[in-house]
Amino acid sequence: MDLNSAKLCRYNNWANGRVCMHLKSLPEGLVFQQVQSVFPSIFDTLVHMYVVDTGWFEVLVTPDYQPSKERIDQLVETTKGCSLEEMEALLAGIQAKFLAFVETQDMNSTVFYWGMDFRYGDIIQHVVNHGTYHRGNITAMLRQLGHTGIQQDYSLYLYTFK
Repeated sequence: MDLNSAKLCRYNNWANGRVCMHLKSLPEGLVFQQVQSVFPSIFDTLVHMYVVDTGWFEVLVTPDYQPSKERIDQLVETTKGCSLEEMEALLAGIQAKFLAFVETQDMNSTVFYWGMDFRYGDIIQHVVNHGTYHRGNITAMLRQLGHTGIQQDYSLYLYTFK
C-alpha cells in the first residue's frame, strides 16, 4: 500500500465531508440557488466532482475504459432529485472505493489512457487536486451568495490527524 496515496484519499474524503457539513448548516436550498460562476449552482459543482471522480475510478479498474456521453449522462441522472445528504453519500462512496483501491494496488502500476500510461498514484493525485480546485469554487460561490466557506486545507487535515 502506498501510504501517501491513502493519506490523500482520506484527506479528500475529509475535505468533502467538511464542506458538505458546512453546506448543511446554511439555509435550506442554498446549494441549489443559481449563481454566475463556473457551474450554475453549488449542487452542480458537487455533481461534477462525483461524475469526474467516478470516471477516473473507472479508468483505474476497467481495462480499456473510455468515458462516453452515455455513461456521463447516466451518472448525472443518478443525482437528479438528490438531497445534499444523498450527494454527500455518493461522494463519500466513490472516495471509499478509491481508498480500498489504493490499499490493495501498487501505485506505481500504470493504466493506458488518452494515448499514454498514467501511474495510479498520479491519478489519485489528480483526483485530489480536482476536488481541491472545485471545493475552492464552492467557497467562491458561497461568498457570492453572502456566506463564508469553511477551511479544508491539507495542512488543517494534517494538523487535525497528527
